[in-house]
Amino acid sequence: MVVYAKSYPRSEPRTLRQHTEDLLERLNVLRKLIGNTIIERIPIDYRDNFWLALEICCKAHDLGKINTNFQNKILKRLGKTNELINIDRNLEDVPHNLLSCAFIHDIVKDFDENIQHAIYQAIAFHHVRGSDEYSLSDNYWQKVKDVIEKDLASNIHRLDDMQDLFNNNIKDVKSNFRKRHLIVPLEGDIRTFYIFLKGLLHRLDHSASSMMCVELPLFNDIDNRVIHYLVNKNIKRENIWQEDIAKKNRNNNVIMIAGTGSGKTEFALLWLNGKGFYTLPIRTSVNAMYERLKETLNSKNIGLLHSDSYFYALDLYKDDHESIELGIKQMDLARQLSMPITVSTADQLFTSVFQYKGYEKIYATLAYSAVIIDEIQSYDPDIVAVILKGLKDIVKLGGKFCLITATLPKLYLDYILEKICNTKLLEPHYRKFKRHRIQVLDCTITDNTMIELIKELFNKYNAVLIITNTVKQAQALYKILSNIKNIPVNLLHSRFIYKDRREKESGKNGIINKQEGIWVTTQLAEVSLNIDFPVLITELSTIDSQIQRWGRVRRNKISDYLSNEPNIYICSSNISGKGSVYDTDLLELTDEVLRNNKDITLSEYDEYMLINTMFCNRNIESTNYYKRFQTSLRLLEDLDYKVESRDDAQKLFRKIIDINILPQQIYDENKEKIEDALTILSESTSKRIDRLDALYTIKQYTVPVPYSILRKTSIQYNNDLILADLKYSKDIGIEYEQDSSSVII
Repeated sequence: MVVYAKSYPRSEPRTLRQHTEDLLERLNVLRKLIGNTIIERIPIDYRDNFWLALEICCKAHDLGKINTNFQNKILKRLGKTNELINIDRNLEDVPHNLLSCAFIHDIVKDFDENIQHAIYQAIAFHHVRGSDEYSLSDNYWQKVKDVIEKDLASNIHRLDDMQDLFNNNIKDVKSNFRKRHLIVPLEGDIRTFYIFLKGLLHRLDHSASSMMCVELPLFNDIDNRVIHYLVNKNIKRENIWQEDIAKKNRNNNVIMIAGTGSGKTEFALLWLNGKGFYTLPIRTSVNAMYERLKETLNSKNIGLLHSDSYFYALDLYKDDHESIELGIKQMDLARQLSMPITVSTADQLFTSVFQYKGYEKIYATLAYSAVIIDEIQSYDPDIVAVILKGLKDIVKLGGKFCLITATLPKLYLDYILEKICNTKLLEPHYRKFKRHRIQVLDCTITDNTMIELIKELFNKYNAVLIITNTVKQAQALYKILSNIKNIPVNLLHSRFIYKDRREKESGKNGIINKQEGIWVTTQLAEVSLNIDFPVLITELSTIDSQIQRWGRVRRNKISDYLSNEPNIYICSSNISGKGSVYDTDLLELTDEVLRNNKDITLSEYDEYMLINTMFCNRNIESTNYYKRFQTSLRLLEDLDYKVESRDDAQKLFRKIIDINILPQQIYDENKEKIEDALTILSESTSKRIDRLDALYTIKQYTVPVPYSILRKTSIQYNNDLILADLKYSKDIGIEYEQDSSSVII
């Protein structure tokens, strides 16, 4: 009989033999492209056996699919109900990955016992279904044994066309491997061996199942590409400061502290020598970096990895069907971690720190890669703890990292230098010219005195950037300014529907393309937008956040700011988000540091020293900020905090308390388009590209809303969509009376 591994493609479903050969083919590609790098990461006592062990895992991982229950399910999906196989109805449907282990006892018997444990566990747990504790319990295991002894034992002939892969060494089955191999803890070097074994099995299986490459060739001329890009930007060859420093430190983990716009990204690319991942905190900045790296390296082989990457491809190529299909394929390759360089939100990689089921796929890949961390100061301290613990784990496995930032609090730097080996703090690189002159004002950003100042600055510069700490405050200020005649004012925050936010960010009249008029924004402008304004008005935030905000003023100027008038105005009274968004103690320390530097024009180095001054303050250890960082580290390092699933890990990482909803009025206005999209999604025959397009159509009209607000709002469900009776307008976004600590950007 034909034994199937997959029910797709429907026209020619993959047999068990074909799927196994697909894995072996990709294993050969992996070894050829990057095998030497991988084997250097394997503990020396186990190197000689690694590739053979991985090959056995590839060959044996799906053998359990010969069980009758599994084959009948595939036959039903294929519409071959007349070919269903008779089965003992008393037998449970158990996961094929557990059953696969029943065949390998003779195949692995010559290995060291630790390696046997690793092979058994890699095969048994290569799929994520339920908890290990449940599947290995006495009660459940009796069901597994029944299938092995009453179904598999009498149907080994179904593996006849696989026997040559095992030198005809599959003669019988055994069901006594649970206690002997599956519940044995793996520690030390064999744990490292297992992470690579299981992680790469995941990679090979997933890429084979999706019929995609497991690895694309790396850039072997990245230096030339970056240098060529810089020279074409009219930077003289002798002024490319990054090259020598980067090349000298390629074997180190490095920290480069440098000013905004000074070329940190190009430094990181020149340091990179092999497979790489470039991480940023927000999707908007990831999208921008994705486009930048494609231009810098003159290549389309750059991956984009975040929760909305497929929608970005649809938006990027719009009506060009051929380009859309190519874009989706590129996103698929990024999701399989196959690209030579991938730009990603940090949550896509560092949730693996929580060791959810299948995390080894990420760790094994990062272990032979280089990770670039950009804008680490933009994360909450407990998220920084996760990232730093991840870097520590990755370096221990053999990976490398480059941390680039304009601002790095000392407590993070101290942890890195103390806990992560082979890490070098490079000489900070700051341009010498002075560009920011600050003034701290004892008023609220919505006071009449500030409104008059905004009008005055607009008349002088024709462009004013305003950054508040919360959406609610931004909306309040916008309403005041929009009532003033002859003042063009725009509002940008995260509480707009996707369609409107994209237009405000990067549309024809968006903030990126038209930096004119008054723009009232939130931290969105601080961390994710490449903009340059002549003057900034901002609420007080913590010092690291402040300096990021200042970086949006005179960003592209390379001369001193000579005026005695401030170009940074900081409102310090009745600030929004105090205690909920920003730590109260840090705000007070920041206020003190800033007031000590009024009436001085600051250089990038001066601003760097402001951060050092504040975070070296002995009082920092009594702040909630410091305590959150230390508590999170203790959970991760001392208590080995873990979660069950990747979804749980991402909720922890992002602190997801936002839920995507459709405002009722937006649904009513666009009901026909949304219902058409839902119809496509409900049809099983819909093509993938049409389903993605339908999802994108719905995405256009959604907006993230804090759960704390949603639970006090009238909602209804429509085909898994949440419709909320919340006031919405294209100018202001979602409005609600209650404030929420999660309303940050």
